[in-house]
Amino acid sequence: MTLASFTVDNYRSFADPTLIELRPLTLLFGYNSAGKSSLLRALPLLAASCSPGTTTPLALGSALVRGASFGDLCSRMSDRRELRFGLTWRSPSGEQESLALRIREIESRREQVVEQFKIDGEEALEALWEPEEDVTNGSRYVFSSQEGRTVGMLDFEGLVPSPRDRASIGVFASGTIERVGVRLRDFAAALHWLGPLRAAPPRTAPYVSRPRSIGASGDEAARIIAYDLLNNGPLLRTVSSWYEGATKHRLELLLEAERFKAAMSRLDAPHAQIPLVDTGEGMVQVLPVLVLAAQALHGQLGEAPILAIEHPELHLHPAAEQELAALFTKLAADQPTATSILETHSPIFLSRVQLAIVRGEIPRESVVVYWVREGDDGRSVADKITFDELARPTPMWPPSVFSEELEQARAIMEERSKKVGQ
Repeated sequence: MTLASFTVDNYRSFADPTLIELRPLTLLFGYNSAGKSSLLRALPLLAASCSPGTTTPLALGSALVRGASFGDLCSRMSDRRELRFGLTWRSPSGEQESLALRIREIESRREQVVEQFKIDGEEALEALWEPEEDVTNGSRYVFSSQEGRTVGMLDFEGLVPSPRDRASIGVFASGTIERVGVRLRDFAAALHWLGPLRAAPPRTAPYVSRPRSIGASGDEAARIIAYDLLNNGPLLRTVSSWYEGATKHRLELLLEAERFKAAMSRLDAPHAQIPLVDTGEGMVQVLPVLVLAAQALHGQLGEAPILAIEHPELHLHPAAEQELAALFTKLAADQPTATSILETHSPIFLSRVQLAIVRGEIPRESVVVYWVREGDDGRSVADKITFDELARPTPMWPPSVFSEELEQARAIMEERSKKVGQ
């Protein structure tokens, strides 16, 4: 099953329930401080909270929250001391199953607890926390399912539940909880987050066994390519092909005994090799983005990977931004079970996606844009925008969106007229 949507409520600046439908290519646009980053980071936060070894419902020790407390994550526009999240999965046949989570902080103990755990679908189940003074971990729940109402003990590793006593909960409830627990683990494994600043590749590095995941800073990108190259994989060809089309440079891996070095060379001067780390910042910052996209394109991240990337176009020239958009439209078209959710400020990126829709390179149904804005009361809102077969947005962009270049051009013409008239 693929992740079809997610919901946040009372989270950061999203004081109201906010549903984000995911498609193979999902774009988040908006002005600075509108809430785009917070919205995107909800997914890696939930994934980190579903990883083995997590001791509290939300993984507040994760780097992505930057030291935030539970209260910091709660909306300042609300006095509710709770966070609500939802995940909805869709099967290839179109069947859906949703999970809703309500997490509360018990202020007297400074302790988080999963207050509500609700599954909607063919096998519906609701678990409500029943606090007791002699229960230290908030693990006693009242369960409502097709078997009726029961009371039993439920343990959590992060947000992943497991029944403590199958007999007291019942066979149906226990089986449903265990199945959803597996789904949450799979979600955590499928989510790949790249933050807004990526690490530069090492000047030289030793070959290693299979690298871990690419990491939030993309620090494993070069090693992943090196490992793949040693196994005759396609990643170097795909990544280098992008550099060649976007920058007229070729990416190479130079072998030095048991070490390797990533280098760039101009297509018209192949012998003048420059270490990648010494090239322009755009060339460096885009490498992890390219490697992650290439892994998904070649099926190396599983059947339904989720790529959550902040500012993939960072430091790139507009011409290279177009090529990056072309890569992600190809990924969405060739691997429709993969999901890319990208936070970007680039109108060039968006216009290239629209061009791909008009050309028929990608179905219009595979793209959705959310314009994230701040309302008059300070609450963030995500407006959903889709496209028709001619890539016209529905509804139209909000007034003044993407108008800055036209306004600057108009101002230049006015000043020129003043100068000429003097």
